[in-house]
Amino acid sequence: GSSVKSIVDKAFEILKENGYETIYKEVDLRKLDKNGNHPLLEKLGDYDLLVFDIKNNIIILLFCQL
Repeated sequence: GSSVKSIVDKAFEILKENGYETIYKEVDLRKLDKNGNHPLLEKLGDYDLLVFDIKNNIIILLFCQL
């Protein structure tokens, strides 16, 4: 709902303020997988925030829930 969306938006802003540059909001990885090999959305779900810390070679996955 809209409350979860506001949490996602706030988390996005906090990440930006803390220097993270590559952040995807409400990600459906099937759209990023050019070869179509990603599992079905029903099996995996979506991600609220997907963050790449390129300098430290870290991927951060956040799922926001009330």
